[in-house]
Amino acid sequence: MKKLLLALFLGTVICAQGQVCTIDYSQTSPGIYPDTLPTATVGDFYDTDISFLFPTDTMGYDFTNFQIVSVNAPMGLDWECSNDANGCNYDPQVDPYGCARVWGTPLIPGQYDVEIGVIADLSIQSGNSTSFFVHIEVLPSIQSNAGFAMNPGFGCEDATVDFTNNNPSGNYTPIPNQTQGYLYSWDFGNGSQSSAENPGPETYTGAGDYYVDYSCIIDTFGFFLEEVTVNNVSCDDAVGYGNPDIYLYLFDGSGTLVHTSESNLNDSDLPTSWGMNVHLNNPPYTLQVWDDDSDNLWGTDDDNCVNGNEGSTASASIVLPAIDSYGTTTQVGSNGGLNFTYNINKPIIEINLTDTLTIYSNPPTPIINFDQNGTILSTDDLGYSYQWYLDGTPISGETSTSHTPITPGLYTVTAVDTNGCFSTSEEFDLEDLGLNNLELLGFNMYPNPASDQVKIVFDPSVELESVSLLDLTGRTLINESNIDNSSIVLNVADQTSGVYIVALKVISGQTYTSKLVIE
Repeated sequence: MKKLLLALFLGTVICAQGQVCTIDYSQTSPGIYPDTLPTATVGDFYDTDISFLFPTDTMGYDFTNFQIVSVNAPMGLDWECSNDANGCNYDPQVDPYGCARVWGTPLIPGQYDVEIGVIADLSIQSGNSTSFFVHIEVLPSIQSNAGFAMNPGFGCEDATVDFTNNNPSGNYTPIPNQTQGYLYSWDFGNGSQSSAENPGPETYTGAGDYYVDYSCIIDTFGFFLEEVTVNNVSCDDAVGYGNPDIYLYLFDGSGTLVHTSESNLNDSDLPTSWGMNVHLNNPPYTLQVWDDDSDNLWGTDDDNCVNGNEGSTASASIVLPAIDSYGTTTQVGSNGGLNFTYNINKPIIEINLTDTLTIYSNPPTPIINFDQNGTILSTDDLGYSYQWYLDGTPISGETSTSHTPITPGLYTVTAVDTNGCFSTSEEFDLEDLGLNNLELLGFNMYPNPASDQVKIVFDPSVELESVSLLDLTGRTLINESNIDNSSIVLNVADQTSGVYIVALKVISGQTYTSKLVIE
């Protein structure tokens, strides 16, 4: 059944005191290790470490600081660095090593490239933003039993489930008229059945419990002769020597003697039985029943119990039961005066199982609301976990019911419940950020593009709380909060060429943004 999802839906787990991750000091080249994280599984708690070896210099200039500002892990996973108390800042001149812990309970399966955002400072330049990536695969949950496995082990509406047979045939070839090999029967609980060894994926539409029935018959052993009981014979000892002393010969289809029973010299009354365990893998088989006359004074040749003759080779047939006759089958054989019964056993392995596949409902599709005055995107809090996306990429740290956008693009929000079922809103197209009404600020910014400095002018009546320079991932590179006139100058000479966002936040709470190109 569904594994319990842990941790992140129920609140943040507080780490124990001490080091939160283990650094791999065996690495000697600058980089991130490993570049591919261990595989995670939906519904299983996950905990792994990433090690960093920061470079100490480049082109003759020393690195003075590295700050890990984001780890864009799959939904349900969180992260923390080994120097969290210091804002995840690392001075490579003091110690070039660091690490981060990635942990939690992944919610949605898939292949993910985890983006690690870093701001690097050089002795001649600060605020250089860059990204590194590590890969992680999140597998669906798997539910398995002695018969089969379901992947995923539980699902959400319109789920497609793969079935793996845990009793494969190994390409076994049945023996004609003796074995049937592996026989399978599936009932998937959704109206679909199959007799295939490896059935294709099944689709389940609608929430509920589906009962999957599985049957596997392993018929590879063949037939075994277990017992022969002689009831009547046409042979006898001489007068005064009691009942015949009977023994048996069993021949296979090649005429080879494959079994001989000991002679019954105790003059037992009929019927009398012999137990055996002969694999009947080379039919047809024949049985000869003889009377041992070695204890007689005359007539020392043994008698054939079909017709009582000493030199006869008459025999009776051993017939195999129907190929689907499992267990023990009792049959009757005869020829002349010989009458006998025999038990043939056909052992099989039979596996019959029923397992439950639970399909859960998806959360209601969230609706994005837009507060034009505050430039805020929001959705109603219906008790789920949320993740905001820009152009299909998760926005690091944006897991509340609201988000303040800083760049134009297509925004969505995904609601995920405790079962890992999710619904994603329709795209909200935030164009040009002209919705910010920058003209209300008397805003002007020049030069644009800029290379060294950029001057921002605004209406003297506007009470600004801060002016910030951000990259397109939302990382703050410059933040100025001491603003007491109608203009401010930002020094952008240390920034690499590219497109940036200038964000002006007023004391009343609204944020207004505009693009800035740095050459």
